Amino acid sequence: MPYSPIQKTAWDYGLVGIQVLLGLAYLLPVGAYWPEALPHTPGWVAGLAIGLGLFMGGNGLWQIREHLSPFPSPKAHAQLVTDGAYALVRHPIYTGIVLILAGYALYTSHAYRLAITGLLLLLFYFKSGYEERKLQAMFSEYRWYKKRVGRLWPRLPWR
Repeated sequence: MPYSPIQKTAWDYGLVGIQVLLGLAYLLPVGAYWPEALPHTPGWVAGLAIGLGLFMGGNGLWQIREHLSPFPSPKAHAQLVTDGAYALVRHPIYTGIVLILAGYALYTSHAYRLAITGLLLLLFYFKSGYEERKLQAMFSEYRWYKKRVGRLWPRLPWR
């Protein structure tokens, strides 16, 4: 059978499963077992991260509405979106999630939550790489989009 970028594989299910487990781990009430070891962060820093995350992730969700899937394999009738939040980063929903969770971890001074956020960022890096291989197979213009726009963080203009 020929390669199909929309066909889900064990990788799709595994990556989403790990993401769910990390999300649940983030929510665990571990305060009694894991000391709140982070120094106090000014509320405006945490609020800024959460606000940027809500803005970025919310716009990303809004733009792909009916094409949204937890799986990295694109849906059959997916369209490549390269404007709005997707003009800043190729994966604004992942970026938004990381910013929201990091902001909340800083606000609550929980080192545990910040560590889980770091693991989620690492997962999103690998998940987005897998997703991009499939998107490149589906959309010929994806290669040029990758050159212009950063994966999880905006590209610096002088880079």
